[in-house]
Amino acid sequence: MFQSSSSSSGSGGSSSSASSSETVFNLTGFRTGVKPERILRIEKTESGRLVFLIKWKNMNEADLIPASVANLKWPQLVIGFYEERMEWQNVYKTDEDEAQNQDEVSMED
Repeated sequence: MFQSSSSSSGSGGSSSSASSSETVFNLTGFRTGVKPERILRIEKTESGRLVFLIKWKNMNEADLIPASVANLKWPQLVIGFYEERMEWQNVYKTDEDEAQNQDEVSMED
């Protein structure tokens, strides 16, 4: 469906790095100045860094963008991503809620 333009680098050549392979960011849409359409998902790299897979407007590609960059450049997009996935709990129960809970309990008996 969407093509990700990011890839993982191997240990190619430099033995000075003690960590395992790290994600390389090609940033196709980011570098061309295309506006983000939406965040598809969030991932954690092997080093523990958070990255967003961002789909670009009018493109069939998505890039992995570090969360630290996305938070600064597109805060409303990031907030919207989290809001869509949030599960709300009602901590203040009204009398109506309490009555509904009592009805549900009595129906189960």
